[in-house]
Amino acid sequence: MRKLYLSIKKRLRARYTKLVQLYGEDQALRMGVSYGLYRVLQCPQIWLLKKVIRKAKPNRIVLETKPDYADNGRVLCEYMVEHGYTDKYQIVWLVEDPSLYKKYQTKNVKFVQSIGKYHRQRTIRAYFYSLTAKYVLFTHVFRWVEKKLDDQIYVNLWHGCGYKASRRAPGYQNIFDYCLVPGNVFIDTKAEFFGCSREQVLPIGYPRYDLYKKQNPNVDTYFASLSEKPRKNILWMPTFIQSKDLIYYKNPIPSIIGLPLINSVLDLDVLEEMCAEADVNLIIKRHRIGRTPKEAADVQKNPHVFYLDDDLLNKMDIQLYELIARTDALITDFSSAAVDYLLVEKPIAFTLESMDDYAKTRGFAFEDPRKYMPGEHIYRLEELKEFFAHVNQGIDSGKEQREAIMSETHNRTDDYCRRILDHFGIVR
Repeated sequence: MRKLYLSIKKRLRARYTKLVQLYGEDQALRMGVSYGLYRVLQCPQIWLLKKVIRKAKPNRIVLETKPDYADNGRVLCEYMVEHGYTDKYQIVWLVEDPSLYKKYQTKNVKFVQSIGKYHRQRTIRAYFYSLTAKYVLFTHVFRWVEKKLDDQIYVNLWHGCGYKASRRAPGYQNIFDYCLVPGNVFIDTKAEFFGCSREQVLPIGYPRYDLYKKQNPNVDTYFASLSEKPRKNILWMPTFIQSKDLIYYKNPIPSIIGLPLINSVLDLDVLEEMCAEADVNLIIKRHRIGRTPKEAADVQKNPHVFYLDDDLLNKMDIQLYELIARTDALITDFSSAAVDYLLVEKPIAFTLESMDDYAKTRGFAFEDPRKYMPGEHIYRLEELKEFFAHVNQGIDSGKEQREAIMSETHNRTDDYCRRILDHFGIVR
C-alpha cells in the first residue's frame, strides 16, 4: 500500500511541477484543485448521465467547431436561423467561452461552455446536450463522449479535402455516421483516412461554399484599405508543416518561416518588389497554428504584401470564405484551399518545390497529384513574378484543366446548406 501511495504522490508531484512551469504557481494550484474536484464531484455525475439517458430529443442539434463558432458549423447554423429552422429545432453550440458569442444568441440558439476553465475537461452540460441531441455536427473529432445512442446521427462536417494522404494512427477511431466531402474523387481517400466504409462518405459538399455567393461589405472595406487605388488581390494560403516532419526536408527553412519558396527574411523584400512591379496586392493568410511572419498594421512596411489571420478576420466580422471568393487568384501548395478555390474559377499557383520532401512525410492521396492541380506550378520564388503578371493581365492558364476535373472534385449545387439539411431529414 505504501508503494502505491508513494507512486501516486510522485506522479502528482511531477504533473504539478509541469503545470507550474507552464502556467505559474498560482494558476497551477487552481488547475490542480479544480481537476481534483472535477474527478470527485463531476465525474460520478457524468457517469450517471451516460447510464440514465437512453433517448435523444428529435429537435435538438449540437454543433462544435475548431475554432469555436466558425467554418462549416457556423455557416450551417446561420442558414438555419435565416430560413426559419429554429422555429422547430434547438441549436446548442459547444464553445470554450459562451460570453464571447452573446450577440449571436437568438431564438433556440444557445452557447454552452464545453471545457472547464481550470480543469480543462468536458463539462457536465457538454455531456448532457451531446447525449440528448438527435444530431451532433462537428468539424474535427468528437470521440470524448464515448457513448452514442442508437437514435443519434453524428455528422462529421470536416474542414477540407486536399492532396494529403491518410495518416491515421493505429487504433485511432473517429465516431460518426457520415462524413462530408466535396466530390466523388475524395470518397476512397477519406474512407481510408477515417477507417470507415465508402457509404459513410457523402460527396455533397461543404456548407461554407454558400459563402461564395454572399456579399459582405466588410470585404470591400478591407480591400479598399490595402491601397489607394484598386489592385488585383492575390491570396496566399500555405499548408502547415509540423516541426517533427522537418527532418525530411533538404531545406527546412521555408517550413520554419511558414512560407514555401522563402529561404530567408531577405526574400520577403524580393517578394514585395515583385508585387510592386506587377502592381498587385499579396495577402498572406497565416495558418491557425502556423508560423508565417506577421506585421502589425501600424508598422506595415511593405505596401503590396499584407498579413491576415483569424483574429483580424473576426475583428472585421468577415468569414474567410466570404473573402476567398472575392480575391482574384490563389497561391497554395498541398492545402485543401486549392480544391475549395476550384469553385471560384480563378487562377491558382501551386508552390511545389518541396513536393518530394512532402511525399516522405505526409505523402499524397493521389498517385499523380498534379492532375488535380490546375494552374501554374511554381518551383522557385522568381517564378511567382510571372504569375503575378498573369493575374494582373487576366490570364488564367489553368482554366481548361480545372474544367476537366471539376466533375470529379465537386458535386456542385446552388444551395449546399439546403442539400445537406435535406439529406439528414432536417426540414422546416
